[in-house]
Amino acid sequence: MADRVSFYQTKDGLEGEITCPLCLNVFKDPKILACGHIYCRDPCLSGLATQGNDEDATCPECRKISHIRNGDIGSFPTAFHIRRLIDLHDSMHEVRLADLSDQETPKHCQTHSGQELAIYCHECEEVLCRDCLIATTTHNGHQYDYIAKAAIRLKKVLNESVEPAKSLQKPLFQALIKIEGTKADILRQQLLIGKDIDTEVDRQVQKLTEKRRNLHSKLSSITTQKTTNVVAREQMLSKTHIELSECICTVEDAVEKLNDLDVVFRMKKLEKQIKQLTVKAEQMPLNPVTSADTYLCTATPDSVALSSKQFYLCSGKQALASKCTFQKEGIRNAWVGQEIRMLIKVCDSKGVDCVDEQTISVELLCLRDVSMSLLSTTCTRPGHYLVQFTPKNRGRHILVIKVNGFHILGSPRDVFIQMPPQKLNVPISLIPRLKHPSGLTCLDGYLLVCENEGDQILMYDKNFHRVKILAKDLNKPNNVAIDRDSNIYVTTTGDNLLHKLDRDGQHLLSTTPNRDQQLEFPHGICVVKSNLVCVCDSQHHKIMVYDTNLNLKSSKSTIGKRGSKPGQFQLPLGITPNDASGEVFIADSDNHRIQVFDKKIFNVKPPSPLTPIRAISEMGNTPGKLQQPISIQTYAEYLYVTDSGNNRVSVFTQTGQFVSTFGEGYLSQPEGITIDQDGFVYVCSHLKQVFVF
Repeated sequence: MADRVSFYQTKDGLEGEITCPLCLNVFKDPKILACGHIYCRDPCLSGLATQGNDEDATCPECRKISHIRNGDIGSFPTAFHIRRLIDLHDSMHEVRLADLSDQETPKHCQTHSGQELAIYCHECEEVLCRDCLIATTTHNGHQYDYIAKAAIRLKKVLNESVEPAKSLQKPLFQALIKIEGTKADILRQQLLIGKDIDTEVDRQVQKLTEKRRNLHSKLSSITTQKTTNVVAREQMLSKTHIELSECICTVEDAVEKLNDLDVVFRMKKLEKQIKQLTVKAEQMPLNPVTSADTYLCTATPDSVALSSKQFYLCSGKQALASKCTFQKEGIRNAWVGQEIRMLIKVCDSKGVDCVDEQTISVELLCLRDVSMSLLSTTCTRPGHYLVQFTPKNRGRHILVIKVNGFHILGSPRDVFIQMPPQKLNVPISLIPRLKHPSGLTCLDGYLLVCENEGDQILMYDKNFHRVKILAKDLNKPNNVAIDRDSNIYVTTTGDNLLHKLDRDGQHLLSTTPNRDQQLEFPHGICVVKSNLVCVCDSQHHKIMVYDTNLNLKSSKSTIGKRGSKPGQFQLPLGITPNDASGEVFIADSDNHRIQVFDKKIFNVKPPSPLTPIRAISEMGNTPGKLQQPISIQTYAEYLYVTDSGNNRVSVFTQTGQFVSTFGEGYLSQPEGITIDQDGFVYVCSHLKQVFVF
């Protein structure tokens, strides 16, 4: 690590630990090189990376070379221990200043009004005025001095009392340095071991790729051989069928159309021909395909194991589990609490049911909490086993079915279990102590929350624990969206701008303020068709359309205008697409409705009027009505709307039928909403919380 500044060379011993040795300023986004030295990401490490080779960075102190993964200087590990020291340093100074500023020193005696405090009694340890000595006998015979002289004596006592603490300060600080050095060593080892892991995994991937190529080659060879034999029989049967059909037509035409004399002369020839073709057709196999032709068999079973999955090219000479199948009922679009039924059929290579009892095992793995459930089976008749279960957890699952220890066809299978919106009534968790959460979305399994009054974007894991501050110094971030390349788009209401960040939260682009194109209170945001960034310009009552470089889409950049008629907006606050149906949903807040448009609106040149496909709901507080809808989110066949005026979330089908509401009694003026890949619903409440349903 970098040489540390001595404790006695600084006003505060922590300052040496939090100072970058290159720029001599407090670290900004400290990064650890492979050698263990720490520098600011910008401008220190960025400057190193731009000097020649962008694949390697040379340490200015030890001259060791650190590889830059993918040319991204941000790929180096973050020195979180340095960040904690910076926070500790700042908090210590804040506490000391607060302690000094909170103490108010009196100037006059409380007993004798108007008399200044000028004398200190050493026996009583009290500050006195002149009248305290003259008018009372309490301090007779005591030793006392004027304030100035007493302060000199007391300062000496304080200096002596602090010496034992000073003697402990340096050892404690050295122990802290040692601990931080140990952390740095651990992180350095992480880098080295990580490289070893990458090397080993790459080797295994290469080996498996070669294995896959060989198996596919073998499969192709078997397929070619089987196909050649079948095609030869097909050609022979086809030729015989054509000849027989033509001869039948000839005989029938002769009987119907020839005169009697022609029939007599040609009768023997036609009779001979039809008899020959009939004999030939009778000799043709009427069941030309056998089980040996159907199954792609090899002499011995070949297999390749990938995690828990196994795939087989089987010999077909005995009853193997890879020939068994299962029929699925209720797995597609399955719901929590819904009974799922599966019928497992155990058969040999020819498809004949196995009469003997088999060893059946069925497992259901929930990927979110890695919990495993063992499911029971019931034999309904020889070779047939029934599995019935009712899932309790939502999200992605893996269904594993084995016969005699081997996976059957269709296993492992991915199963997605959804939670019916009618059951989303009580929150299962809470993310508290936020500074006005306004918008949120999901990125690679993590939750991103815009903290409007905190000027930052926070990242949480699937267990609702904060991971880090993804981006900060944003001027009141309001809403966020992700494109297919994991770039992040953020609207900020403090400066009325649209920003583009990379997946690590580093700033890439921002819109340029322009009097004719300036956003005013930009709110909802979404990415449509993978290349259009749509922003609700709420105060101008329209939708602005940008490309992914934050340039306006020429003449088609503005959609809609102010009004209450169909196709007009009054404070649009939310927008979301449904790529499957090709529809776009817009929360028309002050008109208390959701307007649904076809994506063709992005190709309409203004001032052509907008024509919505339909409108969902109207103003009211009864179930199915809306007041001030803000954010919307599509999920499965449903549309989730934060009904801010009614302090709830309303759920409709995407065709407009009301389904249910939830959040009453918990939510207060809900704003942002998003749903993760496991079906958990996150809702921003105005009470500085995010509820999880």
